[in-house]
Amino acid sequence: MNFYSEKESRSDKGMSKRKVIHNNQSCTDSDEDPQYLFNRVIYCENSNYYYADVRDMKVDPYTVVGKKIHIENVYPTTDDIGERITEFIPDDTMSNVYEKTPNLLFYPDLKKSKFSDNITKEVRILEALKLSPHPNIIKYLGCKIDHHTKQVRSIYLKKHKFTLHKIANHSSDPIQSAERWIENRPYPERSAMDNHTKLNVKDKNKIVKQLISATKHLHNMGYIHGDINPSNILIDGGNNVILIDFDSSQKIGEKIKGKCGTPGWEMPTDEKIANTAIDFFAIGKVARFLEQN
Repeated sequence: MNFYSEKESRSDKGMSKRKVIHNNQSCTDSDEDPQYLFNRVIYCENSNYYYADVRDMKVDPYTVVGKKIHIENVYPTTDDIGERITEFIPDDTMSNVYEKTPNLLFYPDLKKSKFSDNITKEVRILEALKLSPHPNIIKYLGCKIDHHTKQVRSIYLKKHKFTLHKIANHSSDPIQSAERWIENRPYPERSAMDNHTKLNVKDKNKIVKQLISATKHLHNMGYIHGDINPSNILIDGGNNVILIDFDSSQKIGEKIKGKCGTPGWEMPTDEKIANTAIDFFAIGKVARFLEQN
């Protein structure tokens, strides 16, 4: 199921006290002929958040009646994480900082503990990486913490503009655009993409080597990444790899819990134990992707 952002709205309507966060069309996963399913509306009213799925393309998001989103199931507390947490307070002038927050569009599908579990998992591994950094792994700055509720509201990372997927394809395909929007990452301006150096054979070889280096570093720390694919690899201005998204990471040797891999990039087996072969298989897929683009 894909969500398309053409119907998104983030502004108030007239004197309404309701703020519409999302009004997005959901369609089937077919690349060739996606079929409309429903509109998912996320809105805030009187400091509470709600969601509604409406089978009407022309729905007025300011009149639908939704179900309450239980925010306590979206954000983990500092006690849930249970380890050292770096607090980061960004300066308004910091343009190179990216704030990663949960995408409430998926709340109705995941509900309850899934959101908070993913944030907990990612913060824990990012804190470990902060003590043992690698040049090809995203730089973690810290978290936004609500001291009243003790909730971890977002994760701050160094900002990079482009994913490997976008640079290699250099495409404006609407399906890819929707995928990027779902992942809650800023969409790069077209002019900036056009000015980015295109990847040559030397760059591609370097990317694979750096990806292997970053992944081995993670393995040496006792973790697999669990979701290596071109959309989870950022490329900086020097065409260097920046590996991101650790909410699918697992401890090596433990039973796999939750998501592990993205369709089309994961091992074609029902693997139940986290092991390094999962990542190396995905790296091989990335290498073939680079050869073909």
